[in-house]
Amino acid sequence: MLKKVISSLIIGAAIIGTAPMVTDGALGISVTEASVNINVDRSSAWYDQENQVFGAAVSINGGEYQSRMYKKERNSGGTDIYMRFSADEEWVFIGVYTGGAAGYHFADSDEKMIFIKVANVAAQSAGYDKMF
Repeated sequence: MLKKVISSLIIGAAIIGTAPMVTDGALGISVTEASVNINVDRSSAWYDQENQVFGAAVSINGGEYQSRMYKKERNSGGTDIYMRFSADEEWVFIGVYTGGAAGYHFADSDEKMIFIKVANVAAQSAGYDKMF
């Protein structure tokens, strides 16, 4: 019986160990990589460089398109990222970008992936390859 339990634990650890992981040292969170299908409407993408605000219409997992707006604010440790769905809503803090591919520190991995896709499409609408 004990052998079966130990074998199950080893197999489970091996399966979990093969999943892509994102470790966020700043927030102390380890999560599996996002598993959402994100479609950004390129014709809706925009980037206000002066105010560091950008957005686009986004469909998640084939759902209806919804507006997403993001704001970047520099701080001493990187860039704070805020999000809202419409201009009449308050900005909500969703994470920090500190640089590089591993520099995204978000509590929600799906939201991180949505942010990266929208940011890159918005940057491309202004003639850049990507936002960061």
